[in-house]
Amino acid sequence: MTDLADVTTPVGLSGKVVIVTGGTSGIGLACVERLLAAGCKVSVAGRDEVKWTEHTLARHERARFISADITEEAAVERLVDKSIEVFGRLDAAINCAGTMPAGSPIHELSAEEWDKRCALNLRGMFFCLKYQIKAMREQGGSIVLISSTGADRAIAQGAEYSAAKAGVVRLARSAALENAANNIRINTVMPGAVMTPMLRRAWGENSAQRVSGAIPMRRVGRPAEIAGAAVWLVSDDASYVTGTEMVVDGGLLLT
Repeated sequence: MTDLADVTTPVGLSGKVVIVTGGTSGIGLACVERLLAAGCKVSVAGRDEVKWTEHTLARHERARFISADITEEAAVERLVDKSIEVFGRLDAAINCAGTMPAGSPIHELSAEEWDKRCALNLRGMFFCLKYQIKAMREQGGSIVLISSTGADRAIAQGAEYSAAKAGVVRLARSAALENAANNIRINTVMPGAVMTPMLRRAWGENSAQRVSGAIPMRRVGRPAEIAGAAVWLVSDDASYVTGTEMVVDGGLLLT
């Protein structure tokens, strides 16, 4: 785990209240680390509180776990309301919750599997945006959605994943346009392959070696590298940035 004292801090984050969905592991956990290091108060949203309590950050005085399944609209509304109840306001959100491709070709993909993956990767992002925007309309704020380079390239046996991640990008752009005059900035981060627990579970321990040869930088990304981009986007350093996609992929989309 990163030493919080060693993390470079973007401008204007101290004291801000931030929701991080999918915050108990991978990219989400790395975002929580950086936000706490920057002096933020963080609502860590996830479905597994036990997983969160395993981390030393769970004992941080400015971190609060809030149970939430983002595929359920009422749960997302409660998440935002609870965060405001605990910390008094909502200044930013980084929405990381998502899942891997089903691993089935289109002609074998069931409607149930399509719905399950799209519910988490796209519909859940809509619910997050809906209630986070409502909470920010009076004072402004910043929202980041974690998409994927899969939004911009074909993925064999991952059509539902690619379609949903592309939907996230377009959803964010539309929301950014609707809310720019309210000083709510909405952006997307598009990671390439990142060494998260989810990737290890899906591809096995040799996943980095398997995919790194296809990446121009010849390595898989680290969660902290994606978190760095996401946290910058919610900071005042990015105060004139909205409706854009930040690609963090080691050059994958260049190929």
